[in-house]
Amino acid sequence: MKKPHISSGGVIYRILPKNKIEVLLIHQRISHKWHLPKGTYEGKESLEETALRETEEEKDVVEMAEKAIKEKI
Repeated sequence: MKKPHISSGGVIYRILPKNKIEVLLIHQRISHKWHLPKGTYEGKESLEETALRETEEEKDVVEMAEKAIKEKI
């Protein structure tokens, strides 16, 4: 029997002026699907720790991209 795949993640969002909300979605190139930031649970940490680690990693990438864009403007 195939071992189940367990993922854990979270929702990264920000509230913009006029109460508009942006939500971070990740695009997978191979499957062409969009999903919330998540990662594979490997048993070395709790599901909560996995979710925090994965969302933090994605947040850091977004912040680096925003900084690079602002520097070019």
